Amino acid sequence: AGAGKEQALHSMEEGRGSALCNGAEDKHKCGEEARRAEQDGRAEAGAGESTLERTASDESSVSQPYRLRRELSALEYARTSKVVLIVCAYGLLRFTAIAQDDATPLFMSTPIYTGGMGMDTKTIGLALLGRGVTLVLMVMFVFPHLKKIYGSLSLAKLAAVIIPVGVAFFPFLKEVQSVTPSWVLYVLMQVYFVLLVFGFSIGFTAVTILVNNSAPPRVIGTVNGFSQSAAALTSAVAPAVAGTLFSWSLTNGLSFPFDSHFVFFFTGLCSSFVGLILYFLPKSIDSRATEDTPL
Repeated sequence: AGAGKEQALHSMEEGRGSALCNGAEDKHKCGEEARRAEQDGRAEAGAGESTLERTASDESSVSQPYRLRRELSALEYARTSKVVLIVCAYGLLRFTAIAQDDATPLFMSTPIYTGGMGMDTKTIGLALLGRGVTLVLMVMFVFPHLKKIYGSLSLAKLAAVIIPVGVAFFPFLKEVQSVTPSWVLYVLMQVYFVLLVFGFSIGFTAVTILVNNSAPPRVIGTVNGFSQSAAALTSAVAPAVAGTLFSWSLTNGLSFPFDSHFVFFFTGLCSSFVGLILYFLPKSIDSRATEDTPL
């Protein structure tokens, strides 16, 4: 490149010198004009070289921030910390919901003298009826408005506070049963279930949105597959764990908290790890991920 530049410069100088010297009467004047043309040619060549270098430097500085990283595969995205954390949170949330659903009717139907509430199936059905209606209303009307105000991540963190406390509190309703009329207990149970369903409804909806936001649309099917697999695994394990712990608590002869309260305390403790996981998630997960979103 340097040899070509010098050759072009030399040719330019010769052409200008020849043009100036042709027909010139004064040789001294011709020589001065030739030297002046040579100086002008060198100045133009230097200016051109400086312009090229400056242009190349500008292009490098402009394009550097927009340089894209290598396109990651679906499995590489599934191994990123953000995806792993939110998948674990979803699996733990599902474990909590299934374990609580399994232990609640067991506790309500267990005779009072063995540590339960001694309710018949009709009373249990009426008590649990309000949960389904509340869940539909929360998801359809309450959650969309809260999401616009607070965002999915903040709502998931709120649910991670409500759920552990709500799950652990349930067996204490037995203490109210012995000192209040049945209708008062029924009202208290409905209030309790409304609050608990509120926590689970915003928790599941918010975490599901965060799963979809954790990776670009190109690989979101694979990420959802991992999250559903984790949820299926914990859903299969939860009833066995809850049933075993409840049976053990009724026969171990131990006092509080290892009596009939224990399965609810254990489930609430497991759900508290959801909040710990959500603490480490970046705020950017509130928005849909793209190929350029930091991992």
